[in-house]
Amino acid sequence: MEFVSGSKVYILVDNPKTNINFLPAEKFGELVVLFDNNISPTHLQRIYPELCSKLSNIKANDFLVPVGPPTLIALAGHAWLDKLGVINMLTWDRETSQYYNVRAER
Repeated sequence: MEFVSGSKVYILVDNPKTNINFLPAEKFGELVVLFDNNISPTHLQRIYPELCSKLSNIKANDFLVPVGPPTLIALAGHAWLDKLGVINMLTWDRETSQYYNVRAER
């Protein structure tokens, strides 16, 4: 999927300790950070409603950068697919230093 004006790139967790550069993902849309690195994946009952609320305005031309605790990534993918039936995820390729879109449908 190519960049569509108004698209958003949802970064699941921004952890400064990992030194991940999300700026190259801006070519896909406006960067939106959902959680900071203080999120606890052991409190899923509290996190899931908050996650769904933060994803309530997603559109089919938006993207998810799946970074953070694996349980949170799984919940985000579930919430996204449940809402739209399709998900665009951006994955980082170390060899080319670029993000690539991986699209999945249910």
